Amino acid sequence: LPNSAGGSAAMSDATIVGCQWINGRWPNKRALQFQSVNDRVRLTVPGDFEALTLAAWVRVQEHCAWSARDSAGEVVFKGRMWIFGGYTPGLLADVWSSADGVEWQQEGEIPSQSGINIPVNWVHGGRMWVADNEGTLFASADGSHWERVNDQTPWNGRYATGGAVFAGRMWVLGGKSNGALH
Repeated sequence: LPNSAGGSAAMSDATIVGCQWINGRWPNKRALQFQSVNDRVRLTVPGDFEALTLAAWVRVQEHCAWSARDSAGEVVFKGRMWIFGGYTPGLLADVWSSADGVEWQQEGEIPSQSGINIPVNWVHGGRMWVADNEGTLFASADGSHWERVNDQTPWNGRYATGGAVFAGRMWVLGGKSNGALH
């Protein structure tokens, strides 16, 4: 496995043990497939470190129960991963959850007229919160029953905003509308 990190002239390459190269998710991209508990990649990181973090995408399921999509909302709530809405092409408002990322169950639908696509979403006050494409705000304590909280959010018209919970409040960050960044 060649080391392609910038400034890596003095560092050695890694060794693939047991893994196989397969086609990746995107055209002309490859991925390593780990099928055995003995499959691994060995590498040397020079230096002394108090802590070292490595990150890797690991596919735990070939196909999920929900349809392939992008631009969905995601949160972690009550010990479960949640996904809602997205683009297929076509906008969705379905709600799915999983405790392990392998077994998924459909919990319900957000009663949105426009669908959920690149939503701003939060977990706050014992509920999940999500705004749809037209700026309608919904909340749910269980993922099955969604309450319309507000028909028009103050940030209506912004696309691809970020959301955060800080100091006991829900915040909307950035976004884009009419070609302008916020």
